[in-house]
Amino acid sequence: IDSADLAEFDLILTMADENFANLKNLDPAGSFADKIQQFTSYCQRHKQAEVPDPDYGGQDGFDLVADMLVDCSSSLIEKYSA
Repeated sequence: IDSADLAEFDLILTMADENFANLKNLDPAGSFADKIQQFTSYCQRHKQAEVPDPDYGGQDGFDLVADMLVDCSSSLIEKYSA
């Protein structure tokens, strides 16, 4: 992702805090702040700030991430398909 993507895309979602910060740094004036969002902000059942790396949680880690992706994706689809 580069600064041109901020103008081109309607929504850019990040799964990790570091990626979120890096994208915000591409937009120092905050012109595209509403487009850059944490994927987890769409979660209804999970309260984690970022999607964890499943490699460090064994099968439970992969199950958690899969569940989070379904949770967040469902809310995202509901919001933008209405």
